[in-house]
This record gives sequence, C-alpha cells and structure tokens, in this order.
Amino acid sequence: MHPNFYPFWVTAFLPFPPHSFSDLIWLPSNALNLINKPLGMVTPGIVILTFVAGTLYLWRSQKRFHILLLNLPILTLVIASALKFYPLSDRLVLFILPLCYIPIAEGSYQILDCLNRNRIVGLVFLFLLLLYPVGGGLTRMIRPQLVQESRPVIARLLENRKEDEPIFMNFAAQHAFNYYTREEPVEYQIWEVPVGTSIYNKQCFFEMEEAFLEQDRAWFFFCYLPGEEAYEYIFLSYLDAKGDQVDAFRAEGASIYLYDFRDRDGGQ
Repeated sequence: MHPNFYPFWVTAFLPFPPHSFSDLIWLPSNALNLINKPLGMVTPGIVILTFVAGTLYLWRSQKRFHILLLNLPILTLVIASALKFYPLSDRLVLFILPLCYIPIAEGSYQILDCLNRNRIVGLVFLFLLLLYPVGGGLTRMIRPQLVQESRPVIARLLENRKEDEPIFMNFAAQHAFNYYTREEPVEYQIWEVPVGTSIYNKQCFFEMEEAFLEQDRAWFFFCYLPGEEAYEYIFLSYLDAKGDQVDAFRAEGASIYLYDFRDRDGGQ
C-alpha cells in the first residue's frame, strides 16, 4: 500500500501477531461489521446461520472443491490484511460479496425447506433475512441518498467567478473539481495535506492565511461527507473575521463562498 494511504487505513489491517484481547476479537468483530456494511444485512445471527448451513450443505454434497474455491479469495484477503498489504474495510471488500451470497442463498433454501411444515416460522425467518436489504433498496429508490452534490456548486462557481479571483479548496474537493473542469481546467489551491491527516487540517488552512489575504476577493470550495459540516462552520467563522462574505451557494455535501478581503482593517 502507498505510504500516504497507510495511516488512513491503519485500523483496517488485521492485528498480527495479536498482542491483546482486542486484537484476538478483531477479526470476528470486523466480520460482524461487514455483515451490515457492505453486505447489507442487519441480522448477523441469521446471516451467520445461513452461511454456515449453506457451507455445510455444499460440503456434504461432495462440492468441497467449490467450497474451497469460494473461500480461497476470502482466506487470501485475510492473509494480505495480516501482512499489511490490504485493508479489510467496507467498500474495499465489495468483490467478495458474491462469494458470501452463494452459501447464504443455499443455506436459506435449506433452512426454509426444513421449515416447510411450519410456514409461519419460515415466513418470519425470510422476513428477518430480507427486511433490511429489500426495505433499504426500496427506500433508496424512492429517496436517493445524496452524499456530495458538487456539480451544481462547481457550475455556480464557474459561472460567477472572475478571472482574477483565486479558488481555494480542501483536499477532498479537488477530485470532483478536476472531473467537472476536465475540458477547461481551472487553477486552484489546496489548503490541506493528502490522505493520512484529518479531513480538515486547520494548521494548513491557517498557514495559507497570507495567500488568500493577499487577494482582494477569493472563492472557497468545500466538499465533505455528512456529519462533517462543523469543520466548515469553523473556517467560515475564521473567514468572517478576516473579510466580508459576498456570495454563497450550498448543496448536499458541497458549498462555495466568495469573500472580499479589501477591508482588512475592519477584520483585524
């Protein structure tokens, strides 16, 4: 793994060799977390039961080679995590989800077949197993989850910005900005250091004070995840003490602000 990314994912590596009780329970605890995200289930007991039942059935059905083949990537992933080559964390393990669903589906079928005489128990079992994935999917279809609606924010910025007005942004904002300005690149400055530090690095921001105070007017582009809005408010309070907010535009997870620093004496 690249050195810049290692500090960010350090807690997602399997502790090996284990030095404490928390290290010993790290793997089962992390596996339970993965059942919720990204596997998409909220009933870990039922999921584990169906997975084990499906695995045992396939093993007893003389399909042992298939079971070994299904579990080989998972075993390889665990070894790679122990060697600090690959972190075990939500979106980074999406590729093993189909391997998990196969024994879960087989186990669910076998359990429902055993409960065929007691349909009420079978229906309750099926309801608990599929409640979250089906309900969550329908909810997202009706009300899509918006994380970072940066496109309209960037469009508003480019529409209202003058050529002599610089753009400052946090590190996470540059990727969306580069994508939406790829045909006509626009210069900007980043006030953060790369991955491995806090999302909003205050020290880097304050060290760039002279850079944006040298400008008459400057734009600030924020891009963040839900729950991180507090960082933006901290910096806006700081900017309000240094200049006047002339324009602002916000969307889900992204925002822009135009500040005028010409009246610096009043902000000191």
